Amino acid sequence: MQICTNRTKQGRFTSQFQLVLLVGLIWIAALGALGCERCSPQNPLGRLLEKSGVVERDTAAQLEVWSTASKGAEFGVGDAVRTKTTATAQVALDDGSVLVMEGDTLIRFLERPPGSTEHALDLSMGSAVIEASTQSTTVVTSFGTAQILGGSKLRLERKADQLTFKVMVGTAKLESEGGTAMSLQAGQVVVARLGSAVLEEASEVQEAPLPIEEEITPPSGPITAQVQGQNVRIRGPSDAAFSSFPPGTQAVSQGSTVEVGARSSVTVSQGSSTAVLSSGGSYVLGADGQLVRATSGSFKVESATKLRLAVPGGFIETTAGAAQVTALGAQGTQVLVERGEVQLVGKTRETLLSGDEGTIALDGSVKVEGRGLDHFDLEIGPGQSLVIHDPHPPTAIAFHFGKMCTQGVVRLKSKAKASLPGGSVARGTKWVALPVAQGRVDYTLACIAESGEEQAVSARGSVTVLADAGNKPAPLQAPSTTVDANGRSYTVLYQNQLPQVALRWPGAPSGVSSFTIKRASAGVSRSYTSSQPSYFLASGSLPEGSHRFYFEGGGRVSRLTTVNIIFDNATPTASLQTPVNAGGAPGSPLRLNGSVLPGWAISVDGRAVNPDAEGRFSVMTQMPPQGRPALLFLSHPTRGAHVYLRRSAGAR
Repeated sequence: MQICTNRTKQGRFTSQFQLVLLVGLIWIAALGALGCERCSPQNPLGRLLEKSGVVERDTAAQLEVWSTASKGAEFGVGDAVRTKTTATAQVALDDGSVLVMEGDTLIRFLERPPGSTEHALDLSMGSAVIEASTQSTTVVTSFGTAQILGGSKLRLERKADQLTFKVMVGTAKLESEGGTAMSLQAGQVVVARLGSAVLEEASEVQEAPLPIEEEITPPSGPITAQVQGQNVRIRGPSDAAFSSFPPGTQAVSQGSTVEVGARSSVTVSQGSSTAVLSSGGSYVLGADGQLVRATSGSFKVESATKLRLAVPGGFIETTAGAAQVTALGAQGTQVLVERGEVQLVGKTRETLLSGDEGTIALDGSVKVEGRGLDHFDLEIGPGQSLVIHDPHPPTAIAFHFGKMCTQGVVRLKSKAKASLPGGSVARGTKWVALPVAQGRVDYTLACIAESGEEQAVSARGSVTVLADAGNKPAPLQAPSTTVDANGRSYTVLYQNQLPQVALRWPGAPSGVSSFTIKRASAGVSRSYTSSQPSYFLASGSLPEGSHRFYFEGGGRVSRLTTVNIIFDNATPTASLQTPVNAGGAPGSPLRLNGSVLPGWAISVDGRAVNPDAEGRFSVMTQMPPQGRPALLFLSHPTRGAHVYLRRSAGAR
């Protein structure tokens, strides 16, 4: 199947297409011997922007000799690109349109007919999405013709002698070889067959697009670019190659492409709209009323008035706001709202406020993050830190900030790579709830001003979630360890009691009857004597902190060695005998039995619980509403806070 794309409307496909294809094949055969100006690196037909998985290419000179296609690879007449299973590729065509290839797809670039601005592509197998630029693009195939309106996307899938057209975003007009015409909206599917003059609409029910509710006047006036850094280049709409874009402020022609390298940025302005282009991206400026369009990279956009930007998969509309927009290639576009209100328009329309994050996929699906969970297991205040003993993480935590601000944004930061349902950032009124997985997570709270702008961080804290049933016996004895004076640094964790530490000097001189051990701790020095090259320090002799020591004896000195005494905050502070899922329905009674280490205060439902002399306790409570777990809180004046969870029977 062959595809020809043009930025102006084409006539109806006729049998002349076969002649064009034959001419194209003759050109391919002659390329190796005769050469071709269109194959010149200065005039590529396409360029590989993004890839994932195995993507390969061949050349007109060596057909079917495949090699790895690197990002940035350029394709001329007769060259082909193919994706293996699960791979994807995004190819920029020289008219501003974008070709997104799915797995197991093969496309070959053919010669354009003389005097034409078309792209001739032979789709041998698989499927691809053609995304029109801000101007309309016409696709001519051996199955018929499709005119894709600016900003729209059309998916083509080849199976034997049939081709399936599906409008992913926007509008397309199809016309069969026999003249049958149809106008399709997003979600509609049509099947064409070779030799048939009929376009058959698919019987499955398709999701209708959400219409754009109002016309938005695009920015007007000259476009200026303020360049910072030395690694920026520009290509004008009529230029064949890129040239250096020096630092400073200068006017830019509409339709220019700017590539921003390392340690550089470009601020683009038109009217009341501004976009800051980050390094590592490629951007088209001012094409068809669009301030900026990223084929790769990210930019921050701000506008004092309503602004609409076409992105792969749909549109972004901002109302007196600011947002960070990132092109994700085959995964679509990501938007992070920094101020004001932004709408994502694809198959659905979603409104994002400051702190919200959203994505528009290539198929027009809109996903919003930043709204958190609608339920929680426990609540904490701004800046509070604690350790959670949860038998079955993750733990849903409600972060309350109503005493500090009405509107706020809470962000979580951890080393975990996997995301959880509910996300890691949420914006809300007086409180938000987010899931916290096993491990430590740091969080920040930022208030939202009445203007909708996010303020500086006003509170921060940390939460550590342990996958712990809380039924292990709490340690009652001091830990014991041995440290050699060998010049190394040792870390000793302790739990309830400070550790006992035995110091030794391996390799000490023999025949010596007296040794001196010298220790420095927090600016205080102490000395001990021993008849052996060792010394025992009882629990409490080395307080929490860093200590350095060495031995002297027989005219020799051992190496200076460091011992760090650190409290293990993950150690159980209590032991619960109550089974993990002992709770019943909301409001049903539950007895919490266990023991606690000395120095820890216990509370349940806000009531203090007094253990006996042996640290044992027993207290009645009720299961909270909405399926929340029962909570046992412990606090220590220097060790912080711990909470133990007991859920209802049948809960996770």
